[in-house]
This record gives sequence, C-alpha cells and structure tokens, in this order.
Amino acid sequence: MSLNIASKNVIDNIIKYMTKKNGGAQLWERLYQKYIFLLELEYYKKYETHITNVKFKSYEFGPFSIDVAKRIDGYNEDEINLEDEIKDEIDLIFEKWHSGNPSKDFDKIIKHIHSLMIYNLVPYDEYYNLKNFNKEDLEEILHTDKELTGEKLRKEQAVFYNIRQKSQDYVDLFEE
Repeated sequence: MSLNIASKNVIDNIIKYMTKKNGGAQLWERLYQKYIFLLELEYYKKYETHITNVKFKSYEFGPFSIDVAKRIDGYNEDEINLEDEIKDEIDLIFEKWHSGNPSKDFDKIIKHIHSLMIYNLVPYDEYYNLKNFNKEDLEEILHTDKELTGEKLRKEQAVFYNIRQKSQDYVDLFEE
C-alpha cells in the first residue's frame, strides 16, 4: 500500500528539516532511515500515535522503509512545513545522535538500534508495528557484554521471538 499525499508531504518536510539541521547538506540515506525510525519510535512512545504511515522492516542494518527511500530521492527544497512538536522531536534526535560525522553517527545509532528490545523482537524481514508492543518493550534496552551485530541478530531474532512468545503461555503459572 502506498503512502497518501499527506504522509508523503510530512516525510518530505522531515527530510528537509533534517537536511537543514545538517547545514543544508544531505545526510547518508541510511542515516535518514535510522533517524526517521527513531523519530517515529520516540514520538509513538510519547503520544501513542505515528507521525506518518511509514512502514519499516527489520533488516540486518536496522529498520528500513522503502517509502522513506523513495522520498529521499524525490524531495524538493521548498519551505519547511512541520508542526513545532515534530521539529522539537527531530531536534532531540539530532542533539542525541548527530555529530556531523556520518560514519561515526551511523555506527553509534546502529549499535543503539541493535540494543532495542523491539529490534530483537521483530523477526528479520518483518514489519514493525509499534501498536503490538507494550510500553516496557518500547522503552527497554538490552545490555550485554558482547557487541550485538545485525548479522548475529538476523540469525537470532526468530529464535528469540519464538522463545518470548512461548514464555507468555507460562506467565499465569507464576502469578498469584
């Protein structure tokens, strides 16, 4: 299902605003993908709604959206038309993750994404649906001594997801 005109306009304006925040220079396409995913995630955690109707799939190098990829190539440099609330969220994402060094930024952000509980719960090549997760799963970060990589997670995601789903069958045995 393709995006409606309103969602396309919002994505275009998010991309324009992020480009402006980067001094007018385009970011790596991979960074737009990750920043927009984190933007959607953080916005959803606060407001329990999405900014756009973009669908992200779980891949080895983090979430990816064909809709975002298409909009990166097609945006123009008209006036930015975004609600202040969305701009504020983008500002927070950039404040936390953007240094201006694309390679360093990508490494830092992908390590963070790999540590997200939801990244580990969504099977490889499946869509994220934030509505299917409770608040704790959206907030939870996995801490480990071993460095998590997309390749390792790609192999383990299905197993971890199945174990977690099966464990739900036994929760009532431990409740009083």
